[in-house]
Amino acid sequence: MKNQWWTDKAHQIQQYAVNNELQKFYETIKAVHGLRQQSIHPVKSKNGSTLVTDHQGILHRWAEHLGELLNYINLHDPTFLDVLPQFPSIPDLDAVPSLYEITTAVSGLKNNKASGPDDIAAEVLKYGGMPCYIDSMASLPVRGTHVSFRSNGKMLIS
Repeated sequence: MKNQWWTDKAHQIQQYAVNNELQKFYETIKAVHGLRQQSIHPVKSKNGSTLVTDHQGILHRWAEHLGELLNYINLHDPTFLDVLPQFPSIPDLDAVPSLYEITTAVSGLKNNKASGPDDIAAEVLKYGGMPCYIDSMASLPVRGTHVSFRSNGKMLIS
């Protein structure tokens, strides 16, 4: 009888998935598996002799540990920074990348990876062609390249 109940539930869950009834699908799975049980992970006291197992004690011990860790007073002399050698700046690093550098970098991107903060997938830039480069980098001036638009909407790259 118990095996039949599991079989019926499995068919019911499968039917919800096929019919794209996601709310019922997840509700049924939650009903079958029950609520998640929270586990307590004890921590050692400051001197390491006992385990703290109560919730408030664990929070207090973590607060104490992080307070010591993050509020550390640096005992080193800050004047050692004056002794470090100063290297000249390299102005070429401030130069805007050329179109060749951009295309080389984009062609080296791996496919099927998460997009960056601009939400543009690598495949769009790699296989979308030059308009995708220019659209995605509209705010980035490219050395040796001028982008203009004709009256018919076509893009002219010179």
